[in-house]
Amino acid sequence: MDKPTHLSKLIFEGFRLEEVMFKGNASFSFARPVPVDYDIRKGIVDQDTDQSSAIVAIECDMFTGQPLEQVPFHLSLRAIGSFRIEAAEDISPQLRHALLNQNAPAVLFPFVRASIASITAAANYPPVIVPVLNINHVKSLDSEITEE
Repeated sequence: MDKPTHLSKLIFEGFRLEEVMFKGNASFSFARPVPVDYDIRKGIVDQDTDQSSAIVAIECDMFTGQPLEQVPFHLSLRAIGSFRIEAAEDISPQLRHALLNQNAPAVLFPFVRASIASITAAANYPPVIVPVLNINHVKSLDSEITEE
């Protein structure tokens, strides 16, 4: 039986949290709404020379730019996802680049959002739901803004 043609050539092989740091402020009052302060970065941290597979990372810091006494918590995490391109030799280098640099971070980002909500809820804080955003317009891990 033939494979369906609508399936992506980008294969997501899984993710894991590589680093997590959470430091709570037990005396913080939630008497008023707290605007969420976060910084998100993404990038490829390891890649085959033929662009057939890559490890993609997304890092997120929440409230870390402010003193802990003024915010509910500090949270930093780094998630990595493993991706490969099926039949990469049949795909142009430009498309392989787009799949690994644009599509892969977009696939990984919902796992980061869910992890942040789970971590904050498990710490007995109101769960933080990071807004949906275009991950292709966040900083790269080398701190440049990407507009791919």
